[in-house]
Amino acid sequence: MSSLTPLVVTVYMDQRDITPWCRSVTWSQPDQFLEQRWSVTTHAWHLFSTQARYDIYASYDPANPRDTCVIRQGYVLSDQRMRVVVDRAEQPLITINGGSWSSSSFRRSSNETLVLLPCADGDIKWDLARRVLKNYDGPVGGYIRPMSNCWDLKRDVITLGQRACFSVIYHGPNIPMQPVIVPPNLSYWEAILQLIEPYALEVYWEAFFNTLYFIDPLSRPYGRPAMNIPGSLIQSIDAVPIHRNRPRRVIVKVPRWV
Repeated sequence: MSSLTPLVVTVYMDQRDITPWCRSVTWSQPDQFLEQRWSVTTHAWHLFSTQARYDIYASYDPANPRDTCVIRQGYVLSDQRMRVVVDRAEQPLITINGGSWSSSSFRRSSNETLVLLPCADGDIKWDLARRVLKNYDGPVGGYIRPMSNCWDLKRDVITLGQRACFSVIYHGPNIPMQPVIVPPNLSYWEAILQLIEPYALEVYWEAFFNTLYFIDPLSRPYGRPAMNIPGSLIQSIDAVPIHRNRPRRVIVKVPRWV
């Protein structure tokens, strides 16, 4: 009977290896988000900086402990700086909770009301924005910002992604769009999810370059690399074919707003 291959984890704080002091390391992906959250529990010591950056590596090969970077330039969450666990007769432990270096992009929002308009720049932009807002009764920010040249779904997604400081590569359908209002109570990421939800686009996030890929599920992923898993790590495979008796996308034509 074969034994399980151990996972080797290495933790760096500001490029300093602190693995010998670490008691446990975890990382996970929050619901509705693509970035990683992480937690490191260490022996208590005084050399921690709340401004430090953390790199966490994982590997199944002890000879190559930095095989895969699972957290790159992670930062300490501002609302959970540190949590100290003190128990009598035991050495104090510190738990540090953090996020991926670009996780703030998923939560970036605006204090203004955005109006994405399928029109050219100029006076027509303001006239169309006023007509659209006449039928709007949702939350309003500090001021209104109409944004022109948002002719289709691709342009809307790219516009919102860039405002959140993402790079965006879009391989989905170019559906013509009517005006879209983004209220201030939505983050840019939440607004993007609402726009692409009817089309069930696949979303892939490249953490090293903070790039979002939007891919049509009816086509093959464009140039994404395959992940190779050593056969020694696989205990069993259960493959089930998928049969669909209905179309994977339904396009509904709706009347114009204005």
